[in-house]
Amino acid sequence: MISMNFDLKSVFNNMKYSFTQAFNKKTIAISLIILLTIFLLPKTSLVFFDYVYGETVMDETSSMVIGNSSDPNEMAISIMSWESRHFYNPYNNFDKDSKLQEFGLYNYSGSIEEIKLFWRDAPVPWIIHFGTANCEEYSRVFVELMRHNGAEARFIHSPAGDHCWAEYKNENGNWIVVDPSCNRVIGTARFEFAKHWNRDLCYIEVIDENSNWIDVSDQYINRSDVYVEIHENGKPVDKYDLYVYNHYLKDTKGGKYDKPIIATRKQSFNKSGISTFKLGTGNYTFTLMNPHLPFFKYQLPVNITENKPKHLVYNLDEEKHLFL
Repeated sequence: MISMNFDLKSVFNNMKYSFTQAFNKKTIAISLIILLTIFLLPKTSLVFFDYVYGETVMDETSSMVIGNSSDPNEMAISIMSWESRHFYNPYNNFDKDSKLQEFGLYNYSGSIEEIKLFWRDAPVPWIIHFGTANCEEYSRVFVELMRHNGAEARFIHSPAGDHCWAEYKNENGNWIVVDPSCNRVIGTARFEFAKHWNRDLCYIEVIDENSNWIDVSDQYINRSDVYVEIHENGKPVDKYDLYVYNHYLKDTKGGKYDKPIIATRKQSFNKSGISTFKLGTGNYTFTLMNPHLPFFKYQLPVNITENKPKHLVYNLDEEKHLFL
């Protein structure tokens, strides 16, 4: 006879442990899948829409707005006129003193059927389809429609000025400045643009057709040279992060501009630890991220005046900031 002894408590505990272990693994796996889906779904939907409908949206919009015109001037006027009718700007009935978020639903006519979806950094076909745009979206759509019809155009951005606009090349080969969000042609007088927008545009960059960022500030504003030099242990430092923040909007507009806005940055300098910035007039904060202690910052307030070069020295050993 075979003797069998059962320890019911032990069996129950083993079953409970196995079930709990399996449950925990399953719960963790499901939770990770849910979190990953929530994180990736927005971007995935943008990419999917652009892949499936992008070309169709661009072709249909181009045909409707531009038709058979090949004159860049006519194309530009037609696009901006259409944008002024087609797009809804969230700031039209949104607190202009609030910051525009990355994503939003806006009920602009008081009807549930008129809710508009805004998504920052969305593909141009998505922007056209959903019809919500701020200055960046107006300008991106303008540039892409011009390019879609064979014209040269480029996107212009002033980070610290918090504004975007565009340029296109006319039949004479001249770059023409336009502000699509205002439905306005500025022309070739780039230096008049800052006056038109009534803002201090301290640094201006363009994105070309190859997605390269190019500094075009000298075409729009007068700037001064700022030389920044960094030393540590008696030697020049050539690798670090230096952020340049402009105070113009904070000082003059306030409200949503509750802190200085980044104008530009550099991550590496020459072997002498020196780099040259060209900046428009105004008040700045130069913020150096310590390469060894990334959470520790060196900050230096700087005032830039026209045609007066400035030389700044960061001494990481003494943690001092000197004007020379």
